[in-house]
Parts: sequence; structure tokens; C-alpha cells
Amino acid sequence: MKKFLHWIYRLWFITLVQSGFYGWISRVKQALFEFGGEWEVSGRPVNNHLYLADVDTIMSKIEYHKDPLGGSLDTFKHPCVAQGHILKKLGLQGFAHVRREDVARLKEMNTLDLHQSFDCDDFAILAASILPWRYSASVLTVMWREKYKCTGHNICLFRQHGSVQGHLGNWGIHELPGGKLNTTRDAAQHVITLLRRAGRNPILVGYKDWKPSQVCHKWD
Repeated sequence: MKKFLHWIYRLWFITLVQSGFYGWISRVKQALFEFGGEWEVSGRPVNNHLYLADVDTIMSKIEYHKDPLGGSLDTFKHPCVAQGHILKKLGLQGFAHVRREDVARLKEMNTLDLHQSFDCDDFAILAASILPWRYSASVLTVMWREKYKCTGHNICLFRQHGSVQGHLGNWGIHELPGGKLNTTRDAAQHVITLLRRAGRNPILVGYKDWKPSQVCHKWD
């Protein structure tokens, strides 16, 4: 029974995620409901002043809210929505102008409630949107099975010299142990390892590495 369910979940993953449909639905929803208006000014920043710890600090100041209906209608929110709220809190006009001293100010402020669902996929694409380009950020979707239940997680991968160095998201920053040899599969397996360290027993179903433009409307 478990083996049969595993292949059902695997087919679901291929149809929904591996095919790119998940990203397409996200872009359509962003274009219709999220992008433009007061948020358009933040767009895709070109910011080379921040470090991994700064991005982790920014995300730690945003409250996590699960998507309704158990995440069954989950999509990537456009990062400019969260960027806009952060900019208002800092009194700045564009994310490209955020400096490390601004992050230090944000660290001393209260946690920011966006008053809407904001979960792992939203944290991951937000991180990818504000990491400096030198990190070659992308978003990794990982799906796994535990007994009869299938679930997943999204993280932002960061790279140096073409190799995946680690990931960050609402679970914080995690560096991979393999140095220059790490791949996206190593990152996916690392998520499984973190779950096992927490006493869980996940079995990997699949993973997909997204370019941010694949899940974001008007990324470039």
C-alpha cells in the first residue's frame, strides 16, 4: 500500500511541480492579484550590499502564516508584497537602497505581520529576490512522504562558484557539508536529513529547482 501511494504521490509531483504548472499558476495569480499598484515600485532589486545573515534577519522579522485549506491552494506570492511592507517599516523607497544598517534597525523592531498567509514558498522566493546576484539564488521545492501523508517544503538555494553552498528560508540558514561538490539533489537530501534529525521518517518523493523567473511575474 505504501509503495502504491508513493508512486501516486510521485505522479502528482511530476504533474503539478516537475511540469512547471505550480510556477505557471503562481505567475498568473501574481499578475491578477498581487503585482502592481503600491508594490510595483519595489520590483526586483539590484542590491549587492547585503549578506546571508542580513537576509536571514529580514525574514526572521516576518510572521509565518500557513496557507488556508492545508496549503491545497498554495502558490508563490510575489516577493514585492513582502518587500513593500518592509520598506514601509524602514521608511525607504526601494529595496535596492536597503543597507546593513537598515537591517540592524529592522532587527530591533517588532515582528512584521503581513495579515495574510505567508509560508515556506513565500519566504524562499523573498530570500531569492533580495540576495545579491553573486549568490545565484534559486528556489528548491522538495516533496516527501511520511507513512500515508505527502507534504513538501520550499527553500532558497545560494551558490558560490557554481556549487550549492547551502539554503535559507523560514528554517533559517543551513550550509551544506560537501563544499564545492554540492548539487541540488544534495540540498534536497539535506532537507530530508534535517527532518530525520527532528525525529521524523520522511522518504523523498521528488524535488525541483526553480529559476526565480519561473515562479515570479515580471521578475526581470
